[in-house]
Amino acid sequence: MEVIENTIEYTISRHCMERYAERIMGKDNLCDVKHFVIDNEDKIKTDINKMIEHGELIYAGRQNKKDGKNNIVDVYLKNCWIVIADNKTHNVITLYKVDLGLDDEFNKAYISKMMEKLNANKEALENIQQQVQEESNTYREMIADAEVQIKEYRTMIKHLEELCEGYKTIIDNNIVKVSQSSKEVTDTLNTLIGKKEF
Repeated sequence: MEVIENTIEYTISRHCMERYAERIMGKDNLCDVKHFVIDNEDKIKTDINKMIEHGELIYAGRQNKKDGKNNIVDVYLKNCWIVIADNKTHNVITLYKVDLGLDDEFNKAYISKMMEKLNANKEALENIQQQVQEESNTYREMIADAEVQIKEYRTMIKHLEELCEGYKTIIDNNIVKVSQSSKEVTDTLNTLIGKKEF
């Protein structure tokens, strides 16, 4: 497991401070929790920041929640403790211990196995992202080539349309020529037979 040194000073939410008092210091009633937080706020901030600093960032991204919010969070692991912080505000939201009800050795073994699975899933995600990126780049190139061809064909179509319009003009002019020639025949005939019109 790679440990990344963290130099950011995190702020600690009131909720997290209360969870610290309950879960780490063993305060079990609301009055004791509140008094402990008031009396030890600086110690709590220091301790939680040290947990983050010496912990491992195991996930940074969206966390799906039942309330519909998809917060971007940083999830740190320090021994059996999980610390969750808001990625943008660097405010620690909560902390809790991974405790499956047996002993710390069992919890550590569970965390180790889950980290192996998480790392395998992350690797699979990276491979899929790379594959999709490569495939998307290929299709983007194909789209660019097709758009160039479309532009060329549109130019050819426009040229052919202009040719057709020119040919139609010639046909129309030819009809005028025929009409004029026909009128000349009629006029000559009328002159010949002494009539102005039929």
